[in-house]
Amino acid sequence: MIRVTCRVSSHTMPPTGIAPLESLPAVSTGTGDGSAPLAPSPPVNEPAAPDRNTAPAPMVVDAQTDQLLVARRLGTAAGLFMALRCKYSPTADHALQVALMCSAWAQELGVSAEERETIEIAALLHDLWLIGVPDRILHKPAGLDAEEVEVLRQCRRAGGDMLRASGAAASLLQTVDCTAAWFDGSYSEGRPVGHEIPRGARMIAIVEAFQSMTTDRIFRPACSKERALAELVRCAGTQFDPELVEQFADLAMRDQSQLYRQQATRWLQELPSQPVHALWSHDWSVPDATNMHVAAYFQAKILDNTRDCVVLVDPALHVIGWNRRTEQLTGIVAESIIGRVWTPEIVTLRDVEGRLVDQRRCPLRRAVATCLQALDRYSFTTCRGGRITVDVQTIPVLNQKGALLGAAMLMRDVSSERSLQELCENLHTRATKDPLTGAANRSELEHVQAQLLDDYRKHGTPVSVMICDLDHFKAINDRFGHQAGDEVLVKTAAVLQDHARPGDLVARYGGEEFVLVCAACGIAAATRRAELIRDRLSEVEHWALGGRCATASIGVTQAQPGDTVDTLLRRADRALYQAKNAGRNQVIQLGGGATDEEPVRRWAFWKRGGTQRAEALVEQDMLVPGPLKFVWEKLRGFVADQQAAVTETREGTLELALSSLLPTQRCKGDLSCTFLVTIQFSAGCSAVEHPGGAATGEPEEIRLHVKVAVDKLPAHARREILARAREITASFRAYLMARTVSPLAPDVLLQQNQSLLLPAWTPK
Repeated sequence: MIRVTCRVSSHTMPPTGIAPLESLPAVSTGTGDGSAPLAPSPPVNEPAAPDRNTAPAPMVVDAQTDQLLVARRLGTAAGLFMALRCKYSPTADHALQVALMCSAWAQELGVSAEERETIEIAALLHDLWLIGVPDRILHKPAGLDAEEVEVLRQCRRAGGDMLRASGAAASLLQTVDCTAAWFDGSYSEGRPVGHEIPRGARMIAIVEAFQSMTTDRIFRPACSKERALAELVRCAGTQFDPELVEQFADLAMRDQSQLYRQQATRWLQELPSQPVHALWSHDWSVPDATNMHVAAYFQAKILDNTRDCVVLVDPALHVIGWNRRTEQLTGIVAESIIGRVWTPEIVTLRDVEGRLVDQRRCPLRRAVATCLQALDRYSFTTCRGGRITVDVQTIPVLNQKGALLGAAMLMRDVSSERSLQELCENLHTRATKDPLTGAANRSELEHVQAQLLDDYRKHGTPVSVMICDLDHFKAINDRFGHQAGDEVLVKTAAVLQDHARPGDLVARYGGEEFVLVCAACGIAAATRRAELIRDRLSEVEHWALGGRCATASIGVTQAQPGDTVDTLLRRADRALYQAKNAGRNQVIQLGGGATDEEPVRRWAFWKRGGTQRAEALVEQDMLVPGPLKFVWEKLRGFVADQQAAVTETREGTLELALSSLLPTQRCKGDLSCTFLVTIQFSAGCSAVEHPGGAATGEPEEIRLHVKVAVDKLPAHARREILARAREITASFRAYLMARTVSPLAPDVLLQQNQSLLLPAWTPK
C-alpha cells in the first residue's frame, strides 16, 4: 500500500488521515482516496512550522482590489496584515481566500452581522503569528527538533500578544486561538471542546483545511475538491465539527472564483470606505501591468516555449523564474518553487561521476559568488524517476552599473532519452489537423489519450481532460451566420492553444466542442487552467458578432484507476452537462478520487483448455465514507460513465451488467464480454456520539462486498478478461473513494453489520 505524506494546515495539528506533523515528516497519512487510517499521531504541544515552499495562492480578484478589501475590512489592523504579506505573501493570499469563503458561508448560515465580522477578521489574522517564525525554520525542509517546536509555541503566543496589543476584542482573540482546537479535544492544550469552540473558529478550521488540500505544494500536487471533501468527512467528529462539515459540502463544490468575486463586491459595497480608527493613510496603489515594456512579453513567451530548462535566482538564491520546460521535466510547478531558496537537492543534481552536487559545488551559487559564466555537464532526476543528462550553463546577471541582480541557469537535454511529452509533440506535428481551427482531429485525440492513459497505468503520471463547449452557439449561427460562427471557433481554439503546455493536446471534438488533454497535470491544476480559459474566452471580442463576446462551459476530470478513453471522456462530458445545467459559463470538475493502494483481491482459478465457467474473477471488501447521498451520487456516476445496466435491486444488493470489447492476442478481432458486478451493502460501523452533539443516526462508513464475474470464460482470452475485471474493480473503488479491507467471517458479519435497505435506485 502506497501512502502519501501531505500537509494541510499551517497551524492545526494533524488529524488521523489529514495532515502529518511537520515535525515528524516520516508519518504518513491517508489522502482522501480511501486508504486505511493510521493510528493517531502522538500528541505534540505545538504544530510544526508552516512550509515556506508552498505554492503561492492566486490573487482572489486582482492585486489592487485584494489590498483594498483588506483595508476596508481591517482598518488600522491592515498594517498587521501587510506585515504578514511582507514576511510571506502566499500565506496572506491564502488568508484572504479563507476569509472570503468564510464570509460567504456565514452569510448562508444567517449569522449576525457582529459574529460575521468577527469571523472575517479572525480568518484574515489567524496566521499572524508566522511573522515571528525565524527564516531558518521556515526554510528547513526536514522535521523540527524539540527546540524548534518550542520556538513555534512562543511565536504563537506572540501572535496573540500582537492582536491583544492592537486592541482586539476578547471574542476575536478567542476565535483566533481556537482555530487550532480539535473538535474532540485532541491536541487542544486546554482549549474548548466540541460546541464550546466558537463557531467561527470551527468554520475557519474547515475552510483552511479545504483550501490547503486544494493548493499545490512542492512535495505534492493539489488534490481535487471531491478528495478534499472526502477527507473532511473522514475526519468529521475528530478534528472538525461533523455538522459544519456536512453544511460546508455544498459550498465547497461551487465555483470558487465566482464566490470570491461575489463576496469581494459585498465587502466593497457594504463596508465603509474610511474604516473606524483609520489613523494612518494607506497607499494601496499597485503599478499598472500595462506599463510593462512590450519586449518583456516577448521575452516571457520565449522563456516559456524554449526547449531548454531555465531557472532564474536572485543574489540570495531565491528562485524567481522557472519555465514550463523545467516544470515538464521535474514535475514541480512554478507556483510551488517561486520564492524558495535554490538547492541542487531539489532536482537531485549529480556530476558526471554520479556524485550528488552539494551547496559548495552548486553551479548557480558559484555563478553568484564569482560573477563568471560556466558550462558543465550534469544529470538530474525527472518526474518519472529516470535520469536525464544535461549541459548546464550558468550566467550571472548584472545591471548597467555592474551590480549583481542574480543568475540564470540553462539546462539542455543531451541524452538520447525522449520524454512522453516530446513524443506527443512529434506525433502532433505529423497528425492531421482540423482544417478550420488547426486543432487536432478526433482520431488524434483518441490516440494521444490512449498513450497518456497507458503512461498513467505504468508510471502513475497524472492526466486530466477538459471539454469546452461554447454557450448558445446555434443562436450565433442563426443570428450572425456560419462565417461568424467559424470566427468564434477559430478564436476559441487559439485561446485553448495559448493555454496549452508542452505535451498537451488541443482537439476539436465535434461542432463547437473542444477537448484539452493536460499531460502530467492533476485535476486541481487543470481546474485552475479551465477557469483562466473561461475568463479569457468571455473577454475575447468578435468583430463578426459586433464586438460581442462568447462564453463557454467547461467540464474537467482526471484519469483514475480502471479508466479507459471512453470512461474518461464520458465523465468529463458529464461534468460539462452539469455546468450547462447550473447556468452555463461555469467550470465543473468531477472525479479525481484515484487511489494508489494495492487492493486486497481474490481471483478465480480455472483449468487450462476449453471454455470454463467462473464463479467470480475478483472479489473485494471495501469501506466507503458516508453520508449515503454522496455514495449514491458517485455510484450513479460510475454506472453512467461505464454505460452499465442495472439488472437487479433487492434489499442490500445491487447487480450491474457491463459490456466491454477486449482486444485479444490469440484470435483476430475484439472479444465482446459482459461482466456481472454484484454489490452487497451493509453498515460498516455504527454512529457515535460526538462531543457536544448527538449521534447522527447514519453509519460513518458503509461496507461493500464487490464481486466481478462473467458467465463464461473462454480459455484463449482469460488473461484479457481477468485484467479487465481488475480494471473494473479499481474503477469502482476510485469512483466511491473506498478503501479495501479484509473480509469478515460470515458469523461476525451477521453480528456486527446491519444490512442497508437500497432505495428504488435508477441512474440519473
